[in-house]
Amino acid sequence: MNIFSLLAGLILLFMGRKFFWLFVGLVGFASGFYTAQYVFAFNNLLVTLILSIGLGLLGALMAIFVQRIAVFFSGFMAGWYFTRSFLIFAGLSALPFLWLVALAGGIIGAVLLSMAFDYALIVLSAAVGALAIIHSNFLLTDSNIFIFIVLFFIGLIFQIRIFRTKKA
Repeated sequence: MNIFSLLAGLILLFMGRKFFWLFVGLVGFASGFYTAQYVFAFNNLLVTLILSIGLGLLGALMAIFVQRIAVFFSGFMAGWYFTRSFLIFAGLSALPFLWLVALAGGIIGAVLLSMAFDYALIVLSAAVGALAIIHSNFLLTDSNIFIFIVLFFIGLIFQIRIFRTKKA
């Protein structure tokens, strides 16, 4: 799974805005994967993959056919995934209401993506992409927060430049 997480992270980090349907699919997959492992505590890789692929396909199909719902769905899933992963990453996994804070992050992500689609998509895809790269464990270091921040800003700047160039 590490190579998939790395590739998905790189795609989201640099091309999340350009390939919205892929962003929705990858966010659905990543959310399903971490939900299956940490929320439902499935130890069976096959069950985890089926749930993850199912959510990823659902998200990608929604992005293609029902874009308005997909925007809300992907914003929620990205906000939830980012909030939950970042809290765990920051050592707050024992927070009693972690699921409630992650739910609030999901709602905020959905509202942001609905209101300011282009720039919110760039921010969310860069953040989720950077986290996916960190989760891939290819960067074995104690400076994960620093690496996350650097990756996030590299992805953010790269995507904003592509978006502004395309707009002009």
